[in-house]
Amino acid sequence: MIHTLLKTQLGLSDALLDLLLAKAVHKTYDKNDLLFNASAPVSQLLFVEKGLLRGYRLIDGVDITHHFFELHWFATDYQSYLTGQPGELYLQALTEVEVYKWEKAQMDQMAKEHSPIAQILQQIAERAYLHMVERCKNLQTQDLKERYWRLIHKTPELFQQVPQRHIASYLGVAPQSLSRVKFQAKNSGFTP
Repeated sequence: MIHTLLKTQLGLSDALLDLLLAKAVHKTYDKNDLLFNASAPVSQLLFVEKGLLRGYRLIDGVDITHHFFELHWFATDYQSYLTGQPGELYLQALTEVEVYKWEKAQMDQMAKEHSPIAQILQQIAERAYLHMVERCKNLQTQDLKERYWRLIHKTPELFQQVPQRHIASYLGVAPQSLSRVKFQAKNSGFTP
């Protein structure tokens, strides 16, 4: 399955896909397992084959959801991965998760030897950057109701698999505020 997913999403040749997969480690994590801990440098790039991951920070002891990582795409603490500095994110399995893992040194070497892999790494970083720009813009320009509906339409599975406190944290509000917006939206017939 991973071969087909990567071929479809990345457009690599069979030979380069075989090389990429030969360097990967397949790993399964249980619900609530931590894949990365904050304060340690992150040197792994993951491809999420199955399940749902959450990146979060602890700020003054408060758990703040930073990111939900997409199924069938790549995940890491990109800031730490790119700079080699200690990471700030905890990466947690919200469901049982299956990932393929590559070490940064391996990916960098393959990128030097094969320009399509270098292009893929650039595409992954660009997509992560654009996601964060969109998220920042939404936090600055949309009210909570709009952000809530955008998230529902973009990733409806979150609302079946993720505790409301994590969704509220991601949206930048307390769980009680999200409950009020959900109730108001439901009763007013609000649609985006």
